[in-house]
This record gives sequence, structure tokens and C-alpha cells, in this order.
Amino acid sequence: MTKNALSHGKGERILVLAPTGRDGSAACALLEQAGLSCRPCSRLDELQRELESGAGAAVIAEEAFLGAGAVPLFSFVSNQPPCSDLPFVILTTRRDDPKVRRYTLGLIDKLRNVTLQERPIQTVTLVSAVQAALRARLRQYEAAKYLLEREQAASRLEELVRERTGQLQEANDHLTAAQEAPSTWQLAACGSAPGRVVGSDDNICSHPLCRLSVPLRDYQPRRLAVFPVSARVAYG
Repeated sequence: MTKNALSHGKGERILVLAPTGRDGSAACALLEQAGLSCRPCSRLDELQRELESGAGAAVIAEEAFLGAGAVPLFSFVSNQPPCSDLPFVILTTRRDDPKVRRYTLGLIDKLRNVTLQERPIQTVTLVSAVQAALRARLRQYEAAKYLLEREQAASRLEELVRERTGQLQEANDHLTAAQEAPSTWQLAACGSAPGRVVGSDDNICSHPLCRLSVPLRDYQPRRLAVFPVSARVAYG
């Protein structure tokens, strides 16, 4: 399941592998009449290459697995991403042989998402099975898209948090530096002349104003009572 496969329309195509006679081309013709995009394959290795490029489902006749190396295909299935589970439609033939049944059960276990269709199969049955498989595949695409969008949103949020944290840290550093530096009124209270550098011998906090428990802006000097001149003359 890749983004390129979806963007080039390969994510919805149906791959058909039926190596006996004209089964592959006939199945593709039926599926295309139903409005589905189809791609016939002649061997398992070709099918695997096409699956890696993208597919909505795969229709495979069971005889395609006989005498052929299917291990790479099984490896492809087992290495799919967590949100991908490619559906397979396997065309089988009725047999009562226990060995054949065990082999079929082994295919189901290795291919995981399998629908069995017994031949001879009606056209409507095949088309319905493939359409159901494709709908399931499209839901997987939607889930993968949703998860990708969530990951991208989480990444953007982390970046914003880091940026905001840096801004707050910078503002806090400026505030701390301003609080630690001697203010103008402290230098004036200690008798420091403008432009004079305070040395290690200067005790900035020796002046009474430096020991005020309230900020200087809140300090209100006491007002002296002013008596009228006439009163001082009367009692003079």
C-alpha cells in the first residue's frame, strides 16, 4: 500500500492470475464489464511485482501455486504495513482429497485475507466477491490516510510546543536578568554618579531606601503640615 500506487490509480486495480488456458483473460473481461480495472498476470513472480506497485485485490486460481515458488508472495503478505491486508479471491475446484484440503487451509493461513470461490463460478458471484474485496481494500486506504493525517498533526503540534517553549524560556531569561541587575534608583540611593561603575566595595543595600519592603513606586513620603502665616504671627 503506497502513496504512489494510489496517485497513479494502481491501488484499485484487480490482479488476475489463472495460468490454465484463457481463464485469466476471460476473468478480466468479466470484471472489466462490471467497471473494474483489471490486470492479468501469467506467473506468481509477475503477480508479486504488480502487487508491490499497488492493487485493490488479487484473483488467483489455486493451480497457480502448484509447483511454483510462492515463498516471496507469502513474504510480501506477512510484511505488509499494519493498516494493510490485501484481499485474495482464490478459485478452487471441488475435491475430497484430504491433502488438497490441508493445502488449501495452508494457503488461507499464509495469505490471511482469503475468499474461496468454487468453480464453475457464476459471473455475478465472481464480480460480487471481487467488489466486496475492493470495498474492504478502500476502507484500508481510508484508515491509512487517517492515521497519516493524525501523525502529521501530532508532529506539527510538537513543533509548535517546542517553539512556544523556547519563546517562554527566552522571555523568562530576560526577566531574570532584569531582576538580578541593579536598578537606577538603587544606584542613586547609594550615591553612585551617572556612569559610575559599582565595584565590589560598594554596598548597594546599605542605604535605607534599599531595605524598603515595598516597591519604590508605592512609596508615599509624609506631607508636612503647612500653617498659615497669620497663625504664626498671632502666636508670635
